[in-house]
Amino acid sequence: MEIKGISGWGDGVNISIDQNKTEIKYPKDGLSGSKKDKVYKTSEATLKQLSSYIQYL
Repeated sequence: MEIKGISGWGDGVNISIDQNKTEIKYPKDGLSGSKKDKVYKTSEATLKQLSSYIQYL
């Protein structure tokens, strides 16, 4: 199994992870206050751990 990306909602935030970047997006409904979306480079170790966990499940 090969995992190219992971995305989902958790506690009012959408997190998308692929081998190039990790994106954290907050809903634009006004409930999240002044939280700003974030984008940063995905750690190779983090992606490997998540992939292993998903394969285990």
